[in-house]
This record gives sequence, structure tokens and C-alpha cells, in this order.
Amino acid sequence: MFRSFIETNLTIGATIALPERESHHLTRVLRAEPGLMIEVLNGRGDVAQAEILTVGRKGDASLRVLSVAHRPAFPCRLTLMQAIPKGKNMEWIVEKATELGAHRIVPLLSERTVVHLSGPEALGKLERWKATAVDAIKQCGSPWLPLLDAPVTTVTALKNLSTTALAVFGSFEGDAKSARYWCDEAVARLGRFPRDVALWIGPEGDFSPGEILALRQANARPMTMGPLVLRAETAAICALSILGAEALNRQV
Repeated sequence: MFRSFIETNLTIGATIALPERESHHLTRVLRAEPGLMIEVLNGRGDVAQAEILTVGRKGDASLRVLSVAHRPAFPCRLTLMQAIPKGKNMEWIVEKATELGAHRIVPLLSERTVVHLSGPEALGKLERWKATAVDAIKQCGSPWLPLLDAPVTTVTALKNLSTTALAVFGSFEGDAKSARYWCDEAVARLGRFPRDVALWIGPEGDFSPGEILALRQANARPMTMGPLVLRAETAAICALSILGAEALNRQV
């Protein structure tokens, strides 16, 4: 079934006009026509079944909502704190993190980040990443669109770490433990699986010694993903998959 996204409340019987980008994809790329049933997501947990009512000469589409179901969010909120890699790899990370159910994605400007963003360039990148996340929920059928923050420095991001039940960072240091070890430690400490987990992934060359010290001082735990050196984008997806599986297996 084709899917579309619209950032609005979805109510039974309502007639809605799709935004230009969504209309173009539905009518010009997918060649959908009036009468076709599609699924509509609003990124806030609502999933609607809708019928295409009209397709205009410019490809603009209107829909009638026939039914709406609300799906609860995953009870463990996974936040990816990702140092921005080179090229278009951040778009790939956003896409895959969305498919894996990340609750929030925070692009980091760490000390060793090669990419430097400011002003209009940063806003442009953020808009592209948001569009990538929208396309990802349409592809995988997730009813929840992750929150996507504007790029921030590691120092700024660390200020909010104290409120996180469990924070881990990818590490090759000698005391790094597995995700399961830190999840077990959190369960023993909290009496349940943590409701929010922050995953920190460094850039090419890893976080600086100063940043690692700051993470440790903020009670972030060093987490290993095995003996091999992973690219930043691989490490992010590997760790999100492992932490998500831990949460699901424990039926949080």
C-alpha cells in the first residue's frame, strides 16, 4: 500500500490536501489516481486509511480519511547522539536510525568532526535530514517520526545528559562493556529497564580524550561493539540494533 505523510491531526471523515512534496511523490512518481486507498502517517502515532479524492492538473492531491488508529510509542526512548560524518553519511544514518525506531537524533559537532556547519548551511542540512526521516517512516510504516535536533556541540549536548536513565558511548577502551552488561546494570539500579537510553557515537577518529572524560564524568558508560573498528555510520546502526533488541527482549 502507498503511504503519505502530513503533519496534522487525522480525523475520520476529514478531507485533507497533501503538501506539494507528498502530492508530487504520490501522483507523479507513484502514479496514484482517484479512488485508490492509501495509508497516511502524521508522525505522532496516528495511522489513517484514506481514499484519494482528486488529483489536480499540477499533481496536487486531496484525500478523505476513512479510519484512524493510534499506535503507542515504543516504551524505551532511544536517542542517537551522532557526531556528523563526512559527505552524505548523516542522511544514511538518519534514514536507518528512523527505521530502527530511534526516538530522537541529535547531530553533534564534536572536536574531531570534519564537517563544520553554521547559519543557513546548518538549516539546509537539517531540512534535508528531516525529509529523509519522513521518507523513512513512509518506507517502513513507522507511525512515529523521530525528533531531529539542530546540530550542537558535544559540550552543549552534555548539559542534558544528567536526566538520561542510561547513557552509553562507543568505545575501544579497556573497561568498555557490552550493551547487555550496561542494560543489566541499569535494570539492577532502576528496578526496571530504562525508559530512555542515549547512545553517543563519535566521528572518524573517535571523540577526543577531553570529550571522553566529560562523557565519563556525566556517567556515560563505555560500550563495546566487538573487536573490529567500525565506521561511524556502521557503529550507529549496530549499536541502535543491539540496544533496541535488548529493550524488546525484556518487554519494556
